[in-house]
Amino acid sequence: MSDNNDSQWSSKFKQFGITDPFLKLFTIKYDKSIPWQTVVKDEFSLNQYIKDVLLPDLKKKTTWNKAYNQSAESLFVDCDDLDVEQILKTDEFSDWEVTDITIHLNDIDHYDEYFRTGQINCSFEQHETICREFASFELTIILNNRKEEAFTIWFDVLQKKYPKNIAFQYLVLKPIIEQSGYNSRQLLPAPDNVLLKWLYFRIQSEYYKPSKIFGLEYNICLSND
Repeated sequence: MSDNNDSQWSSKFKQFGITDPFLKLFTIKYDKSIPWQTVVKDEFSLNQYIKDVLLPDLKKKTTWNKAYNQSAESLFVDCDDLDVEQILKTDEFSDWEVTDITIHLNDIDHYDEYFRTGQINCSFEQHETICREFASFELTIILNNRKEEAFTIWFDVLQKKYPKNIAFQYLVLKPIIEQSGYNSRQLLPAPDNVLLKWLYFRIQSEYYKPSKIFGLEYNICLSND
């Protein structure tokens, strides 16, 4: 399996009794994320650490909380970075989604009416800024709900298909989720069960090289179907 220093990993595998091919690959790829000796001392505690700490931490990153601003390292988009009109032209939206967004943009043209009837008392520039902020926030909700739903599908499929193989779940989920990009509206492709079975077999048989980038390899295989 390893295309790294074989003696280095053989020593670590022997020290902690790691014989499972999935945990071997996990150890090579995520060695620095594992608290060896203090928390993780064998295969059982390594599996437990992935289940109790690493997978929940990854899950948190895929849950969008609109109550606070996302950081630059967020997997979700921030409303301040959106060009609403351009995105409406390039992305696909349902009729009701377009209505929810454009209703705020259309309000810009009603400034005189709103001002005359006392509904607003700000300048046109302030009114336009507020309308665009509302439109941008509405778009953010739509885009981020889509991303969160796509993430959830991946978690659900991996946990349903491979419930006992925690290491395999993480080996697939972490790179495929990060592939969607930080502060990006890019959506993940749906899980392909055939490709997942192929990957599972390769790791199980120790044919899979740790230097491979799963997200990239997955997309290449998907595009060749």
